Formats: sequence, C-alpha cells, structure tokens
Amino acid sequence: SRDSTRSPLAEAMRWAALADVHPPGYVLLLRIWTALLTDADLALRSLSVLAGLSTVLLLPLLLLRSGAGTVRALAAGSLLAVHAGHVHFSQEVRAYPLMGLWALLFVWAASALLRRPGIRRATVLAVAAGAGLWLHHVCWLVLFGAALGVGWLAGADRGRVRWLGIGLAGGAALATPWTPILLHQATGLPEGFSAHLR
Repeated sequence: SRDSTRSPLAEAMRWAALADVHPPGYVLLLRIWTALLTDADLALRSLSVLAGLSTVLLLPLLLLRSGAGTVRALAAGSLLAVHAGHVHFSQEVRAYPLMGLWALLFVWAASALLRRPGIRRATVLAVAAGAGLWLHHVCWLVLFGAALGVGWLAGADRGRVRWLGIGLAGGAALATPWTPILLHQATGLPEGFSAHLR
C-alpha cells in the first residue's frame, strides 16, 4: 500500500488494473490521506483506525434510529468495539474497515430511501453503492443481494421498489469505468498476477 502512495498516479492505476485484484478506490483514498498527512506507518494505519472507530460509533446510532432500543444499540456497538477481527483489521493498511463503514452507510441509505422515496435519496444510495464498488469487489455481492431484495419486494409498494432499483442501478452505472477491468481480472486471475504484466 505504501508503494502505491509513492508511485506516480498513472503507474498506481496501471498496477491496480493489471495486477491487483481490487478496484483502485482504496488506493486513491489512501493517496489523498497520505498527501494530507504523511506516509509513515502511523499515518497509513490511521485511515483504517478512523474507519473502524467510525463504524463502532455509527452502528449504535443507526440501530437507535431503526428502533432497536438503547440497550441493544449499545450492546451491538460494544461487541463490535471488542470484536477481535474488527480490532485487528482496523489497525491494518487494508480496505476492510472502510468496507464495514461502507456497509453501514449503504444500509442506512437504502433504508432512508425505502422510508421516504425520491430522487435525492436515490442519488445518495447510488453514490453510496458506487463508492463501495470502487472500494472492493465484494461490494458487488452486496449490490446483487440488494437487487434480489428489490425483486423479492416487488409485490410490495412498487413506487418504493422502483426508487430503490433506480438507486442500485445508479451505483452500478458509477462503477462501469472499472467493470471491463473487473471482468478481465475475474477471467485471468487463475494464471496468477504476473501473467497480466507480460
């Protein structure tokens, strides 16, 4: 990760396209982060620490808004705060803590849209979905799961379902510049990373 913040942007993007298995969103965000701070170990890790702490603080807030109750919301936040995997990955220079934060924001945006549908909230969902797709390929699974949920809800309020579908489709559209590279990576990775550099 440090190398990708020090190399020229074009070279970092070429590496992401040809040899990395992840989209470049995390690398680009890390480049901005290190430009503001430094590329020392503590600064590199601080982005993950901030994302991990934000997730711990945001989870109870979102649960309170959903009506889960104070005890349940605080219990969930406390369990996440001491969860070994969350603590471990919140100290690494990896995209995983940001994915956890993204998942919460994605669910929040989708629920807000379902509560009060409209173009503004569909746009927020599209931006949230698109950001995740630029962050990590696993986010495509979340998007597909949400799309299946839209299909399952199709018999419900069609207006809400339509807005949710528009938001999800907008998120997928935001990821289209990287989609051909994703397809190339998905079909070529069994050969190994270095095969793409030849």
